[in-house]
Amino acid sequence: KTGKHIEIESTDPPPGLSPIEERYFIANSKTFSKITGWQPRYSLSKGIDQTLEKFSLQDSF
Repeated sequence: KTGKHIEIESTDPPPGLSPIEERYFIANSKTFSKITGWQPRYSLSKGIDQTLEKFSLQDSF
């Protein structure tokens, strides 16, 4: 979306982490929404667009 090439790098976790810190998480708010009635204000795509817009206005990119 910014037109810039971003290289993604994956590294192994540092030694000495507890088992809880070594897990990978995938966000899913469906159960939370069902129980509480909460709904996000923005879709992920719209949130990313607005974040990029805000940073570009600050000349951070």
